[in-house]
Amino acid sequence: MFAAGFILAFLVFILAIALLNLSSERIGRGDDESGEGTTNDSQESGTSNSEALGSSSSGNSNTTQDAASDASHLADTNQSRKQLGDSSELMPSTNSATVTEPAAATDEAATTRTTRNFFTLDSNRSLSLSEAADEPATGVRAGIQDSLSGRQRGSKGELLRTGGGTSATEGAVKLGLEWLAKNQQSNGLWSLSGPYDDGGMEENVAAATAMALLAFQGAGHTHKGDPKDPYTAVVARGSAALVEHIRTEGEKYRNAGIHGGYTQALCTIALCELYGMTHDAKLRKPVQNAVDYCIEAQSTEGGWRYIPRQDSDTSVTGWFVLALQSAQMAGLKVPNETLARVGIYLDSAGNDDGTRYGYQQGTVATRSMTAEALLCRQYLGWKQDDPRLIDGADYLSDELPSWDTPNVYYWYYATQVLHHLGGRRWSLWNEVMRETLPSEQITDGPERGSWRPRGDIHAHAGGRLYVTCMCLYMLEVYYRHLPIYQASSVGASN
Repeated sequence: MFAAGFILAFLVFILAIALLNLSSERIGRGDDESGEGTTNDSQESGTSNSEALGSSSSGNSNTTQDAASDASHLADTNQSRKQLGDSSELMPSTNSATVTEPAAATDEAATTRTTRNFFTLDSNRSLSLSEAADEPATGVRAGIQDSLSGRQRGSKGELLRTGGGTSATEGAVKLGLEWLAKNQQSNGLWSLSGPYDDGGMEENVAAATAMALLAFQGAGHTHKGDPKDPYTAVVARGSAALVEHIRTEGEKYRNAGIHGGYTQALCTIALCELYGMTHDAKLRKPVQNAVDYCIEAQSTEGGWRYIPRQDSDTSVTGWFVLALQSAQMAGLKVPNETLARVGIYLDSAGNDDGTRYGYQQGTVATRSMTAEALLCRQYLGWKQDDPRLIDGADYLSDELPSWDTPNVYYWYYATQVLHHLGGRRWSLWNEVMRETLPSEQITDGPERGSWRPRGDIHAHAGGRLYVTCMCLYMLEVYYRHLPIYQASSVGASN
């Protein structure tokens, strides 16, 4: 009996030591691992409905498992930063969340960590852009900071002419911006659901506002523009309202299914572009916070999806890559490692030796996902004559824009890929695109300047504003971003 009791006590002691070691190991490594839990979305003709911006889906069955509020942790962190002389407080407690991992320690604080959400900073994990590597990011061409220079007045006309734009494409842009300005709300934000006809099924004012701002910015309008330009005030109200909206209500997007990932990326793109075009010091902090968050939200697979650090899909990943590229265009630094890991994810989602891409690893390739992935590849360093890029571009060129089967999501990405690539493939695509889009724009009545969303594969989610903005981005393509493979910046020469 004594021997049995001794053995039992010894085993209890060993177990206690093991639990203590496990707890210390978790604290030491910073709890970097993210949980699994999202389910694959149902795919429609090989393309998931979740590719649409700001749409909702029941396929993400474990969204509620993502995070829970932890106001006391945030308050403690803010207080610590103040004691250290850091005046840049984290977001209010309503904008923070904690991720709870399996309890291996008796101290509850050791099993939770703050996850930054919508421009909030985690003082323990923040990778300051000022501390990022000084060398250029992997595969990014020299002169990427010139990419936005085509929007300048001295460059815009020349790029429009040489790129294949027409008076009809510019006229359509003009009408579209008028419609957007008319539908800006009194608080400066835009809405996906109305008050116009054919609004989206669910509201997302952050995504709607970011998309509208991108349309104005793509045409060269900023909040620092000519005071006589009516769109200067439109962008000023919109950008200020967006920053404030995210500051006060950003947390609600975290647990909103697939809203969160797309919305974060869109807002980051819009604010990075605005900062890059104006270098307004007031935007520096929200822009840097947003970019830092994007970097931290990357999953171990190398991509992004709805919940930070959990899973990857090509659709969400593409928008985050554009966000990081916009950061570089604005002069901010993105770690080489972050961009290199994107390539690893794209390798896993690729088919046919990287010439075609699916929504996720092991899924059927679609043109939408192929176009989005190829644009990422171009920004990540694929050369203009890469056989995989050429083969993929031919695949895209086989299905030109047609309102018989509208899909502005696919058209948006394919337009950029082929514009950057140039040559006969771009000429073929552009000849159809520049006729097809203006021909379907509404030219009279209360919705004058917009496009009908009916029939588009993703229009149920984003509605009229989504389709209108995507069409405007395509019609601005001639000057919106300088071609990646262009040897010199037209903007610099002006």
